[in-house]
Amino acid sequence: AVAARDESGGLIDMVSDQEILEGHRLVAAKEGVFVEPACGAAVAGVVRLAQKNYFAKGSVVVATLTGHGLKDPDTAITNAPAPLSCEATTDAVLRLIEK
Repeated sequence: AVAARDESGGLIDMVSDQEILEGHRLVAAKEGVFVEPACGAAVAGVVRLAQKNYFAKGSVVVATLTGHGLKDPDTAITNAPAPLSCEATTDAVLRLIEK
């Protein structure tokens, strides 16, 4: 990892467990992808660096997320927001999505 960091000009950092869970939720909420909680670490790192203006404007940032959410469904269930409900009509669903 150290050699890859040095060769690529990257960095190695750490994030908290809370940031990892927030990254995990962000991927699910924004991309609709069910990944294992550990994948939230990469996302949390990107979020933290973006908040510090680490990336040049217009940069393309890639985070590798390799673990499927079914590797640890209990964490996803425990940390998921309450489900939303609405009438079973297209209009009702669209109104809920637009909120």
